[in-house]
Amino acid sequence: MKEYKHFLKHLQSSDELSRYADITILYGFIRVENARQKRNYSIAQILNYLIACLKNPKKWLDIDILDAIGQFSHITGIEPLISWLKDEDVVVQALTAHVLGDLANPRAVELLLDCIVGKSELVRGRAASSLGQLGDARAVGPLIECLKDNSKVRGSVASALGQLGDARAVDPLIECLKDPDAHVRWSAASALGQLGDARAVDPLIECLKDPDAHVRARAHVRGRAALALGQLGDARAVDPLIECLKDNSKMVQKAAKKTIILLKQENLN
Repeated sequence: MKEYKHFLKHLQSSDELSRYADITILYGFIRVENARQKRNYSIAQILNYLIACLKNPKKWLDIDILDAIGQFSHITGIEPLISWLKDEDVVVQALTAHVLGDLANPRAVELLLDCIVGKSELVRGRAASSLGQLGDARAVGPLIECLKDNSKVRGSVASALGQLGDARAVDPLIECLKDPDAHVRWSAASALGQLGDARAVDPLIECLKDPDAHVRARAHVRGRAALALGQLGDARAVDPLIECLKDNSKMVQKAAKKTIILLKQENLN
């Protein structure tokens, strides 16, 4: 547990993204240790401990993390989480939206839908991701509307729509393949692969010519499009993918080769 204490120290940073990254790493670690050590703390109890850390990190530095969560054992249910969505600290709101994605509770969907409008960029993006995790069809229409948001949020929304698996998202996601932001195009290509709708075949083939070399560490729009075409299983993609074997990115070449083999195997069967 001691190796995670430095995340508490970093919570004193004024940078919202850094604080959010550190607190969510700590959240994931606590959930693993909670299960491993059979402490049976609820998500609400863990969240309230983490928020206490965000409010006053120095107070908790010298207390064993799992023992400290025991101080919040009186907290139960989803109701205590609701007030944190209105907290003045954006990181507290975003963490709460993140945690709501792990709750199999219909009320969580309603709360997150309220968060995808009128909140900060960080909260809107996190709420969209959590709605994708929850898999509730009520989120599809509102999330499609959020594809008009700024680029950082649009990427999260596109990924969430892929997780939700609803065909209503296909045409809006195809439009996202033309987005000026490469991260959004990457997310849209990935989502269209998950949705598996034949309407996406030609747009994804066109996406094999995407000019951007990379949008994430070791991730390429062209490579993502190649893999998505493999998920769609349409033999029309084979010839354009063969052209990708000449791509200047080894990652794109590898994705194209993998998909060509997959499509040829499917065609033989």
